[in-house]
Amino acid sequence: MNFIFFVVLFLIAYGSFYPFDVSLSALSADEVEWLFTSWKFYSGRGDVLGNFGLFLPYGFFGLLAVPRNRSFVATCLSLSIFGVIFAALLQVAQLVIVSRDAEMGDVIWNLLGIVAGALAARPRRIRDLFDARGGGVGAAQAIPLVLFGCWVIASFAPFVPSIDLQSFKDSLKPLLSEGTFQTAEFVRETVSWLIVALIGTEIARLLPPGPWRSDRVWLPALMAATLLAKVVVIQNEVTLSDATAVVVALPAWFSVKRLGDRVPRFLLSLACIMVFVAALEPFDFRADAGTFHWVPFAGSLTGSMVVNAKVLAAKFFAIGAIFYLCRRCGYAPGAVTATVFIYLGALEFGQVWIGNHTPEITDPFLALLMGAGFAALGNRLSMPPNDEVASPQTAGKAAVARPDDAAAKAAGRMFDGPAAATPLITPNGLIALALSCIVVAAVMHVVLSLPKVPYNVRELFGGNDSWWRLLMFALSVATIGMGGAFAGRCAASRRFPLLRLPAAAVGACIVTYLLLAASVTSESLADIVGSSNTYYYVTEKNLWGPIAKNLFAIVGTGPVSAVERIIRFIALFGPVFLWIAIPVGVYRTTGREGSGGALAIALCGGTYLICALPWLFLFRFIAFTRSSTDNLNELIQNNGAMLYPLLVLLPIAALAVAHAARQPGRRPFTVAVTIFALSLPLGWYFLTNGLAEEVRKYDKVFSGVDFLLGPDRTELLSRTTLAFRWIALQSAATLALAFGIRLLLPSRIRRPRTR
Repeated sequence: MNFIFFVVLFLIAYGSFYPFDVSLSALSADEVEWLFTSWKFYSGRGDVLGNFGLFLPYGFFGLLAVPRNRSFVATCLSLSIFGVIFAALLQVAQLVIVSRDAEMGDVIWNLLGIVAGALAARPRRIRDLFDARGGGVGAAQAIPLVLFGCWVIASFAPFVPSIDLQSFKDSLKPLLSEGTFQTAEFVRETVSWLIVALIGTEIARLLPPGPWRSDRVWLPALMAATLLAKVVVIQNEVTLSDATAVVVALPAWFSVKRLGDRVPRFLLSLACIMVFVAALEPFDFRADAGTFHWVPFAGSLTGSMVVNAKVLAAKFFAIGAIFYLCRRCGYAPGAVTATVFIYLGALEFGQVWIGNHTPEITDPFLALLMGAGFAALGNRLSMPPNDEVASPQTAGKAAVARPDDAAAKAAGRMFDGPAAATPLITPNGLIALALSCIVVAAVMHVVLSLPKVPYNVRELFGGNDSWWRLLMFALSVATIGMGGAFAGRCAASRRFPLLRLPAAAVGACIVTYLLLAASVTSESLADIVGSSNTYYYVTEKNLWGPIAKNLFAIVGTGPVSAVERIIRFIALFGPVFLWIAIPVGVYRTTGREGSGGALAIALCGGTYLICALPWLFLFRFIAFTRSSTDNLNELIQNNGAMLYPLLVLLPIAALAVAHAARQPGRRPFTVAVTIFALSLPLGWYFLTNGLAEEVRKYDKVFSGVDFLLGPDRTELLSRTTLAFRWIALQSAATLALAFGIRLLLPSRIRRPRTR
């Protein structure tokens, strides 16, 4: 608790000195005399609540930081004396800050906050919960209590009830008016309720035995009390999104809890989606790019303190829930901190172009603080068994499990274990990969010499189609299916796929880019991914603020352009790897666990899709919305709405072919041939409707299909010829993806029959 106490001291001082506009010329003898002689105790409700709440954590965590054998009166007195001196010094220091008004009367409200915080931490039960040194059995409820407190502050601040009938009507007006339903708010409230239900199962252990320990009792009561409190408490209202979220979240929780020990993993994906939605809503692109603020809490220390407290508490709840759920999943604190920091940083940088929020470093900074706190706690806050969310069916099966059932499950794990238990690729697979690259290079050499080959294909190698370039290109094509299958294997591991799925897809995409950069010309890559313009916007347009401008100037345009080209390539081809990884991950997961039913497949696929959605949105934003080339935007119609089904269709057909090669038999072969045959006309339909019907460029008119499959922009082929060319290209692409997927899916050994 010493670490948290010092963090609280730092945050209090930081909030008092913000915005750091120090000027010694503002200090005068009259100002000092006025500070100590004029005591103004009340300067508004928001100011009073802000000064009271600012030192409330100081008293709470200060009492928890001292040894328990010390007397409460002595500890509270020492904390109050030091706190008053600290608060008075902060008021004196504010004399040299131009934008702050020093008021010695604020110290009284700071003192009351210290005493209230100490009184809140005095009960023995609270001390047992937060005493990490004691390692008590109740220590696991400390973090849920803090998260629940943040949720309460975000929902009900300023906690001032009203008895005015008109105030009640104003609170209910958004519920009854039309057009008040907001999808982003509904998603945020629904996910928040599911997280509250999970942490509530830990908090309910503190209650005495009785019906109130059951979530069938306290959860509906809490939801009803929440809606009522939003009507009674001022500056709160009940919206249609709030009411709908309550109606949906209550039955959804009892369905989610049937997942048993997978509940934290599922809610972790939803929590990341909640943070994603809250950061970028309303998903409108700004006309002018916003300015990134590198000073933490820039948007939380100006304006209404009540609103800022609610927003900051909501941030603590959302980010803290991610760390808590990651801890329940057993992830390493260091890896979680780095991943959450990068994820939140990417969302904040995205706010420069999307939404109406203030782009700032606050959320990544909070991630570092929370990560340091969880790392400091170590294993002393051990998580108890999740018996509250275990399904009755699972418990019943475990109670009556027979020895032969356990042996059968063990045998199943031996024959089809996790992705990490099998080698990435077998020696025979390496030999097949080398032979296939040689064959593809030979075929490419023949194709390039044929007449009426699309000039885009001829220009790939710039006339230098040497054998090693063709081999590298063939290997890069094979790595697309292999990279997607690798990401799917990572997603299907026992660990939660939220961290592994995008990281593996991005890593595989980088490997493909390096192979393509070594085989094709830089002009061909630039025509596809676009030019590098980030250095210009950062240094000339001051896109990300003065700190980023100076940093880019130090690094130079060369490294920045190289990194930007890789990022644009990942944004363009990343969806391909993700759409391959999702069906492969579902295939691996359902086959491994032996639960290949429709419900298990839908749940698994939905989980992987939730993990991929933020990255798909980010990739689309970089590759198309903020593209630096007109080749893609001119050829694609309706923002590529009809091309996304094509990205889903190709991996499914390739997986069916890979499955038929992995598990020989008449039925897998028939299914693969059927899916492959149906995918060809569907692929042609999606392609023709996804590309522009008419493109005017260089005084020539052609369609997107002509540009992709025709020999040039002048000689236009018939529709039938283009269709046959596409069928040949799609067949080759499907077989190439299937080959790459098959290399990373070892042959399945038939399981022995068990009774």
